[in-house]
Amino acid sequence: MILIYLFIILFGLAIGSFLNVLIFRLPEPASKWIKFKRSVCRFCRKVLTPLELIPVFSFLSQKGRCRSCDEKLSWQYPAVELSTAVIFLLLAFIHLSSLSDISAESVAFLIRDMFIVSVLILVFVIDVKHFLILNKVIYPALVVVALFNIYLLDFNLKKILGIVIGAVIGFSFFAFQYFFSKGKWVGGGDMKFGALIGLALGWQGMITTLVLAYVGGAIFAVALLISGKAKFGAKLPMAAFLAPAALAVLLYGENIWSWYFNLFI
Repeated sequence: MILIYLFIILFGLAIGSFLNVLIFRLPEPASKWIKFKRSVCRFCRKVLTPLELIPVFSFLSQKGRCRSCDEKLSWQYPAVELSTAVIFLLLAFIHLSSLSDISAESVAFLIRDMFIVSVLILVFVIDVKHFLILNKVIYPALVVVALFNIYLLDFNLKKILGIVIGAVIGFSFFAFQYFFSKGKWVGGGDMKFGALIGLALGWQGMITTLVLAYVGGAIFAVALLISGKAKFGAKLPMAAFLAPAALAVLLYGENIWSWYFNLFI
């Protein structure tokens, strides 16, 4: 199991490195990057060597700077890589807690959850940086998650209905706000992201995600107002709260539900 977990960590670091590429390139016009077949420095455009592309290690060994132009590199690189690796490891603990737990089904669930986590990280960082939730991320993710869940739920119509209802709740919740406020409160991307989360987590997971996201968002907004770092009515990226909430439900949804029912019901 130690070797398996080590592989998961390395795999997570590699996926995190790939997510960084997508985070930087997807919000920009394709013409800006299509000519580069390999990774390059964003400042001097020098093609990076394999030693400069090792997740986390390269950043630390280069002291957070480009070897060629000495420009300071973003802390986003190691943060995304480490976060992806840690979350993948947590998923492995859940789905592959022992050798006896390893089966085709458990591995399929692990791969599905890794994909969902990757999309959550991608959407989270891009929305925080650019206030954008991109269709070219959400639409393919909807298809992949739907296919995964249809297969993993053994084509059980009752269970499939649960994820469809979750998608409808997620989409409708933000669609109502969008049309009621004429797009001032939330954006079109939030509706699609809500549908994706509902499709991934089902109706119970979607409701829990909304509660956690709005409680967390309210606390964060109040903190910003008190500290004077934001004014009332300031725009906040919704995915910054939805993605962490959805991640918490993905990892600990059953524990959250048990705690809620034991505490209030």
